[in-house]
Amino acid sequence: LMGISMGANITYKLLANNYEFNDYLTGFINISNFFHQLKSVQKNKYTLTDYFLVKLQKGYLHKYVDILKYNKEIDYDFLINKATRLEQLIGTIGVKMFKYESEEDYYRKTESGPDIDKVKIKTLILVAKDDPIVMLYNEDYSKSKKF
Repeated sequence: LMGISMGANITYKLLANNYEFNDYLTGFINISNFFHQLKSVQKNKYTLTDYFLVKLQKGYLHKYVDILKYNKEIDYDFLINKATRLEQLIGTIGVKMFKYESEEDYYRKTESGPDIDKVKIKTLILVAKDDPIVMLYNEDYSKSKKF
């Protein structure tokens, strides 16, 4: 199994908390997983990285305009025309659409960093050392197991 970026995060979280897949999988390649979303967003706030991530996310939003406009909790006009930071997009989509209490609650419940030592199948984690979004911390390294 392989996951990249958000897909890596979601899959890692799933495998860390649902062991029934272990009978079917022999390994997992985890590429550019931002294990600590909140720290990443805070680190990149008001940076060029934040600007480009917002631009990229807005491109995705245009593809799903019908779904977003159908949801009365989502202010589509704000997302497309006024949001300038990634945290604004997450606050509008992640929190409201999926009924989290706050942005912090969203990040706490969806990031895979706290679960880094829980995946039981062989896992290869690939992260560029100078990646501006993905950050691994000493506590991640100390919890991870080497096979």
